[in-house]
Amino acid sequence: MSAVPKNRMDNALQRLQTTIAASRFSTVVAVRVAYATDSSRRNFVPDVVVWPESAAEVAQVIAIANEGPVPVYVRGQDPLRV
Repeated sequence: MSAVPKNRMDNALQRLQTTIAASRFSTVVAVRVAYATDSSRRNFVPDVVVWPESAAEVAQVIAIANEGPVPVYVRGQDPLRV
């Protein structure tokens, strides 16, 4: 269950779809579960996983999240995506 109200997440996803290429974000449950943990050992299944390819895309994602507002959890080096 998301900590973000559905209407906020829907709005953010709509903005992502018009801003970031579909191949660089996912709402698929299996992908989200794969990104639910990191070396901190905390477990939280995100509503969406985004793989930005530039600083400009990171800025766009953060701007979209701030409009929601929806939280952003940053993950460092990604061994799941090569």
